[in-house]
Amino acid sequence: MKDWEWFDRDADSYEENLPVVEGLGRALADFAGLAPGLRLLDVGSGTGAVARPALTKGCRITAIDMAPNMLRKLQTDLPEITVRRMDVTRLGLPDGSFDVVLAGWVLDILDDPAAAVTEIHRVLAPGGTFAASVKCPLEQRWYWFRDMVDELGPREYTPRPPIDVPALLAEAGFGAVERRLVEHPRRFGDPEALWNRLMSALSASNRLPAERATEFRERFLAHARRMHADGDLVVHQDSELFRAKATTT
Repeated sequence: MKDWEWFDRDADSYEENLPVVEGLGRALADFAGLAPGLRLLDVGSGTGAVARPALTKGCRITAIDMAPNMLRKLQTDLPEITVRRMDVTRLGLPDGSFDVVLAGWVLDILDDPAAAVTEIHRVLAPGGTFAASVKCPLEQRWYWFRDMVDELGPREYTPRPPIDVPALLAEAGFGAVERRLVEHPRRFGDPEALWNRLMSALSASNRLPAERATEFRERFLAHARRMHADGDLVVHQDSELFRAKATTT
């Protein structure tokens, strides 16, 4: 299964299962410094977490994604924007055709993020803005959960290793990079609440085998109870934002 197929399958519940993306989309749109009339390309648009706030700022939006169901939902919800199925590493768009490109939680899930950044630079007008968000690495105190998931076998969707965004931007010809941390801690009142929340995402991305469910749950709750006893049952879904200008070539 290709990565976009995993997102495509869960298009109708994606933002429901990951409510953090709505706030992150607003943060990225604000960080980009949007203004009315700007030609904006939203790459890896999903169901519109970035496009919605950009639209309220008066931008002229083209949204692209590889997941047809994501695009179907986006076009239904926001008929006033242009929606196209397209690979960000091979953009079928003219040089210098956008003033702003936004990428929310995209670069760090690509096989070839360098190719994507090069293409983004190409379609930006000189002096245009590129702003992107990437997920912060998993906190070490949650490695036990990652290891438990890995024991279940190959994942349908496997996260990529961390990428060096400033280096990618510099290589593609962008100017000085600005960055900002967006923190999103979520505290859970008890281990059962945490289990219920994480299982909605785990079942979608890994399809927890029925024969392992009881054992997995018991082991999970044992770890979570120890964390809860220490007063530390908090999940961070933090992201880092990057912003840079396209230089003339």
